[in-house]
Amino acid sequence: MNAIAQPREVEHFRTQIGGRYGLHFDDSKLTWLHEILSRRSVQANRSCAQYLAALDGPAMREECASLLLELTVPETYFFRNGGQLDALRERVLPELAAAGPASVSSVRILCAGCASGEEPYSIAMTLHELLPRFPGGIAIHAVDICPALIEKARRGRFTSWSMRETAAADQQRWFRPEGRDWLIDDAIRRSVSFDVCNLNDEAASLWRARPFDVIFCRNVLMYFSQARASEAIARLTGCLAPNGHIFLGHAETLRGVSQDFDLVHTHQAFYYRHRSAPLAPTDCTSANAIRAQFAAPRVPAHALPGTYWFDSIQTSTDRIRQLAHNAEGGTQAHAWPRAGESAFGRAPSAPTLADALERLLEEMYADALRIVEALPQFEVGETKVRLLQAILLNHDGQTARALEACREIIQRDSMNAEAHYVQALCFENMGDITGASERLQEASHLDPHFAMPRVHLGLVARRMGDRAQARREFEQAIPLVETESAERLLLFGGGYHRRAWLNLCRSELLAGTGTQ
Repeated sequence: MNAIAQPREVEHFRTQIGGRYGLHFDDSKLTWLHEILSRRSVQANRSCAQYLAALDGPAMREECASLLLELTVPETYFFRNGGQLDALRERVLPELAAAGPASVSSVRILCAGCASGEEPYSIAMTLHELLPRFPGGIAIHAVDICPALIEKARRGRFTSWSMRETAAADQQRWFRPEGRDWLIDDAIRRSVSFDVCNLNDEAASLWRARPFDVIFCRNVLMYFSQARASEAIARLTGCLAPNGHIFLGHAETLRGVSQDFDLVHTHQAFYYRHRSAPLAPTDCTSANAIRAQFAAPRVPAHALPGTYWFDSIQTSTDRIRQLAHNAEGGTQAHAWPRAGESAFGRAPSAPTLADALERLLEEMYADALRIVEALPQFEVGETKVRLLQAILLNHDGQTARALEACREIIQRDSMNAEAHYVQALCFENMGDITGASERLQEASHLDPHFAMPRVHLGLVARRMGDRAQARREFEQAIPLVETESAERLLLFGGGYHRRAWLNLCRSELLAGTGTQ
């Protein structure tokens, strides 16, 4: 049967798989979805309309399983992301064991989105030596939405491609060859239980299971919209033990998805610890109050009309719009008003946050700091104003106070990438390059579009003599600098405009390799 999908059918297909499986595909994937829908309709000997109508029925169960294999990329292998496995074995599990047998006699680990089983089996092999520390054992439960992959995982038979990162000693210890395949050790295979589960199914029995101490959900959220990712993480959080941990994929983050976790960085890996205790009170704010402050700034509307404070610099006054133009490489059109003048030539009743921002960009750090610290106390306590204060304190050489301001921000919102970045600059000022590097990596992980952490990681790598790593960092930094907002470059880039940072990155590449 000739089945060429129409645009409305492709859109229906996208909506249908999004509603059923939570999978999100943007407009750039429409051609790919068109090809899949057309081809699978032909294979099912149905028109596209008939295929879509039957897709939710019981007769299409096997077809749904095959379709899922095409819509996702179940590419995995043993001991992938070894840094996270090291962190689990050398940091997370020892901390649980140290709690004492009276409180922790067993460990429960969940692998959500386990594909064909390489990940949970890798965990079982990694933790095998720790079994004596837990009298109740280490139970590993793995789930995936695709029945075919779960069946493959249960068989424990793998190709050499799945073994490509497996050390020879582990291969000899845990596998035995059979024909062209490898069979996993029976003890390891029995240590993992598998089940089919849709993380978007609110009624799934998984959510009623005994709490897990550790959850791996790697390279799963990348398929979800932010709303679906938040829902999935909320369900996973509900079955996580107090102070439990969640491991995500290398390119995934909980920033903007959940406020219930603190970022942890050890063993060259990132993961998250559940913040089981309520947020400690700081000045007079709560988590809801902090979020409300971002949505409705309390500073005068003429000074900060936007809801995102960096962009508000550009839109607040004509002078700041001129500054954004200058940041792209133009020239200063006219002198800015001095303290006591307003954006419209009138003397304001009191200095505002916009005045402080102007002084920062004029490199009048002491003046800007005095303005910020003269703001009403409720404004100084707001996260965005406290961050500006930390920037100014660091510029003014008051590193200890700047660090304390950053710690307060991170205590409220551990995923504030800008606070981690300013904290890195403080550590760099103190000569702690290792501490600075760790916090730059945290900032870059939390906000992969933030240019300045990546630039500074390149500078740190060059300073440490790692030319190959420096090159990688600068190559990644260039497209980020090209697309970074002028306002954020000025705030966090020491007043240098985009062209200057691009020239720096390119000159570093030239100096290191002889090519641009």
